[in-house]
Amino acid sequence: MKNESMSEGLSEVPRVMALSEAKALFASLPPVDVPQMIGRWHGVSIATGHSTDLLLDNSGWCGKKFESADIVHPLIHKSILGEVYLNPGLIPFTIFESLGVAEWP
Repeated sequence: MKNESMSEGLSEVPRVMALSEAKALFASLPPVDVPQMIGRWHGVSIATGHSTDLLLDNSGWCGKKFESADIVHPLIHKSILGEVYLNPGLIPFTIFESLGVAEWP
């Protein structure tokens, strides 16, 4: 993560946990203000047993970028052409169905 004080303790989060544990962890995190989020963030996935577990890792996802409260790039992927910013709202849901990952938590 970008801001060390915000990521304190998160480096110790296991990369595998039950979905209910992951949801509880997320719910326990304190809220942050927009200025704290501005910048580029490196992310890692947590395997929860959900059908989408490997989707981010296998697609080359490397993080997200917050330019402002209204301009966010939630899916940054590495490719042979460099970084690619994807807008998940523009990805047809049928792609996920064809991959067998249409069931979301």
